[in-house]
Amino acid sequence: MWILEPTKDLYQKESGIDKLNFLFKQDKFYIMDNHLAAGWCWLQELNPDESYNLFHIDQHMDLWNETPKEAYQHIQSINPLSIHDFTNLEYRDATSNLPIKVFNYANYILLLNNLYPNWFKKCFFACNAYCQNKNDFNIYYNPYGYELPTHIANWIDETDRAEEEKDTNQWLINLDIDYFFADNKFQLYTDESIRVLCDNILKCMDKIKLVTIALSPECCGGWEKAIRITNIIAEKFKLNFDLEKEIYCLEEVEHL
Repeated sequence: MWILEPTKDLYQKESGIDKLNFLFKQDKFYIMDNHLAAGWCWLQELNPDESYNLFHIDQHMDLWNETPKEAYQHIQSINPLSIHDFTNLEYRDATSNLPIKVFNYANYILLLNNLYPNWFKKCFFACNAYCQNKNDFNIYYNPYGYELPTHIANWIDETDRAEEEKDTNQWLINLDIDYFFADNKFQLYTDESIRVLCDNILKCMDKIKLVTIALSPECCGGWEKAIRITNIIAEKFKLNFDLEKEIYCLEEVEHL
């Protein structure tokens, strides 16, 4: 279902640092254009008192932590928090007094960790931009790109066995489509390697609580490239996600 429906002019819009243009949900899966919405998805689905393992697959670490906590800590007491309120929450910059969005595409992980420090237990960060000296987060391992498609299921199983994990549905898969691209335009991984990654995620779905998928079109060379890869992933996961059809239907309604 569409939590936030795209508009017919989607391809002319930007996601940028803090604009969300659509949000789709089906079963354990959420798909969005801007990764900041993953934070809202976690707020809807995760138990404040439980802990989870995070597998972050992204060209970027998404670990900015500059927003003052007092600007967003009150959201813990708002239930339900709408996606509109989440994405439009603002604070005033101390220097310029200009409004700044609280949540953006690079800070949602640490901001949510500040509110729920028990949430993220062991974390795998498959990030091309991984930087050890920025490791102020509980990052357990940073896989090489060639390892990821075929090893992800084993890492999840081995981590659970090492921790004698008894619970199911305790992993979060946080995937940004831009991981598969270089220089924000060239596809770096083959379609087949992406399908293999999905196959191996499917092997451990009983251990996964949630899968959040972001398109980040500006980091993939545009909407068309990002959507094409997302369609491959949606097909593997059997998701009824079809942006082109949704946009076409909107255009048809307008012409009636």
